[in-house]
Amino acid sequence: MAPIPVTPAVVAAASHVPAGGPVGGQLTQRPSAVSPDGTRLYLCSGDSVRSFCTATGAPLGPPLLGHTGDVTGVGFHPAHPGGQVVLTASLDGTLRTWHAADGSPGLVLPAPGPVESMAVPGGKSQHGRDVVFVSCWKHRGGGEGEQSQEGGRVHAYSLGKARAVERLSKTATPPTLVTSPRGTFLGAFERHTVALWALTPREGGGGGGSGSSTLTHRALRLHHTKPITVLAFSQNDEIVAAGDSTGRIMLWHGFAEAAAAVNAPGAEAGAAAMDSGGSGGGRGALEATAGDALPCSTLHWHAQAVGCLSFTADGAYLLSGGAESVLVIWQIEEGRRSYLPRLGGSLRAISQFPRDAARVAVSGADNAVRIVSLAALTVDAVVRGVRPATLRPLPTAAHPTAAVAAAFRASGRPAAEQGEEDHRLSFHPAAAAAAAA
Repeated sequence: MAPIPVTPAVVAAASHVPAGGPVGGQLTQRPSAVSPDGTRLYLCSGDSVRSFCTATGAPLGPPLLGHTGDVTGVGFHPAHPGGQVVLTASLDGTLRTWHAADGSPGLVLPAPGPVESMAVPGGKSQHGRDVVFVSCWKHRGGGEGEQSQEGGRVHAYSLGKARAVERLSKTATPPTLVTSPRGTFLGAFERHTVALWALTPREGGGGGGSGSSTLTHRALRLHHTKPITVLAFSQNDEIVAAGDSTGRIMLWHGFAEAAAAVNAPGAEAGAAAMDSGGSGGGRGALEATAGDALPCSTLHWHAQAVGCLSFTADGAYLLSGGAESVLVIWQIEEGRRSYLPRLGGSLRAISQFPRDAARVAVSGADNAVRIVSLAALTVDAVVRGVRPATLRPLPTAAHPTAAVAAAFRASGRPAAEQGEEDHRLSFHPAAAAAAAA
């Protein structure tokens, strides 16, 4: 029997990848953003940003090109709440703006260092339409993605002034930043600690000159016994949720009031009194006490680290995902949960549709983003990237295609191997194969 050539059609069928469907490049390693009208999904892909139709998953227009390092954050300029201007951050140490209508480049803004994370306050942020928050390496490295030994910094960045106006924190590495839906809190986590900043301006100096408003410096700190992996705020600023490395989800209640107490006018005097009175700890101890006293409840379903968390836009549910490839939908008040399984790979991120609480975009380790209907628990559309090699199905020997299986049945010979010289599949008698072994 003549060998069967391994054609592109056979290879495509074996790997279960539709011909011409996937988009090249990694699409799910960094955060994504859904346009305010819900029609576009923006995904970081190396040093570019790609946009896709949320109804069909099809690419929309050319990628946004201009950064010289990996793009680490994408969002929308706070001065244009309709999503007319896209804002990106990169390890090349810049922020850039783009016109959403045609993808044309706008401003190039210097960042304090290579940016690992960017957060744009939503809702009715008291910072107006100018300030975003960036998590950077302290110094620019010599090459793309090089990590400075000086550690990370969290900055408030003025887009109008094109510079950092305030430093909020110094960290061992740049943390992932999350803002609350109302734009009233900024959150970050490092190892076993969550830090929360109230984004309420106060009169003072800072970076804005005389009479300008500056951020509240003092962070409310919440401590946990396990490493934190992800963070999310509820819609009404009542709950902050954190997932950990063991699959548990902690819910701290009433954090907004605790953050206000930490930054009350008498809080600094109280910290000084503690410091001078020998109680120990000073400001750090006051923050820890305020955070650790919060009521905390726990949810547990995931067997491994929690990969993503998000409250729905209407605040009714908490969504979580991880290595199980299952989207878990928690009804917190009633203690019930439902599931959407078999989502292709470990779940990495959940992006909300700003004006549609019934839909979310779920990013997976299989390099695909699925548009999920929470009402019907179905996948409405999929944006597919090239599937990572580690997640591809086994070779044809384990998963024969229809053509190979038909040839196998016709020959009646149960042993097969792939030739190395001409890259064709050749069939040999089982007895001969056993004798050769």
